[in-house]
Amino acid sequence: MSNKSISIIIPVYNGVTAMEECISSIAEQSHKNIEILLLDDGSHKEAAEKLDEIYEQFRRRFEEENSGMEIKCYHLSHRGVSAVRNYGLMEAGGEYLMYMDADDRLYDSYVVEKFLRIMESDESCDIVVGNYVREISGKLVETTSHNCFSKLSQDSLEYRFAGFFSAGHLAYVWGKMFRKSSLLKWGIPSYDISYGEDKLFSFGCYLMGAKYAFLEDNTYIYVQNFASQSYKFRKDYEKGWMQIARETEQLMKIQCGRDFDTSDLITFTLLFAVFFDGKMVYEHDHSRESLKDLILFYGQNTWAREYMNLALKRSIKKKIPSRVYRIGIPCFTALIKYRHFGLISCMIRFIVNLKVDQRIKNL
Repeated sequence: MSNKSISIIIPVYNGVTAMEECISSIAEQSHKNIEILLLDDGSHKEAAEKLDEIYEQFRRRFEEENSGMEIKCYHLSHRGVSAVRNYGLMEAGGEYLMYMDADDRLYDSYVVEKFLRIMESDESCDIVVGNYVREISGKLVETTSHNCFSKLSQDSLEYRFAGFFSAGHLAYVWGKMFRKSSLLKWGIPSYDISYGEDKLFSFGCYLMGAKYAFLEDNTYIYVQNFASQSYKFRKDYEKGWMQIARETEQLMKIQCGRDFDTSDLITFTLLFAVFFDGKMVYEHDHSRESLKDLILFYGQNTWAREYMNLALKRSIKKKIPSRVYRIGIPCFTALIKYRHFGLISCMIRFIVNLKVDQRIKNL
């Protein structure tokens, strides 16, 4: 196997407490021709200074070991993680790219080597996708394998539904290796959104004609940090998801290599947003009024409702792979179509109070 160069891009915004463990998991890789790009997205002074200390620590280590690994640190004005990742793409010297979050780790010492072996064996492959585990309170928890969709046709609704929504492996930028030339060719823009930028970028890759390959092994440890930005309650979640849906519609207009209907990406984005935003709003303050306002935001938007109503088409609903979703999504959509917003509110409150979703998530 040739010694291709890999760039690993790590955006940082104030959260540096687990950065040393993150970089150490890279330093221990069997494949050594790696450059690490630390991209400080306008962190406060203390965090930026700590990041500089960590950078110097590993710079000296790599220099002393003469292993071929390299680390770089960039301090940028705050521009959002999407723009920061695109900055890293332009600065990266590697032929292949990986993205990591600053509090996560690679699963073992052979992740890069295994990704690279698959990437080099198939010149048509743009993205290699691995399995991953979650770390919750220090305990590793297995997640659904991508085997539930990876053998399906990449053009199918079933593939998109499982890949981007129910299992979700395709919706994250981490746990993957990308061919840099493909990302440059696609030119997916940066988006100024506060949440869900991974999903929008991933939609872009798919719509631009990405060819995926799959690695059966676990490759990534996603640390479920409930104090992180991802889990903080925001009052404007719905505006972010609506922007994601609208930007996806724009991407669909310029898609290449996809000569079939992909509007279900918008349909399921909006339906999942209504449910999970509603669930989060009610869990936050148990306010029926706030929940009602959230549901009205989606339900009274004609553009959004037209896309959501597509889930009632037989050609779509019969292809939803999970029986729970195959029954639940059309019922949920019908309530939205006929403006039974009060029933939707009652249903979400019932699910939250009795933790119904947690009991059936594995069905």
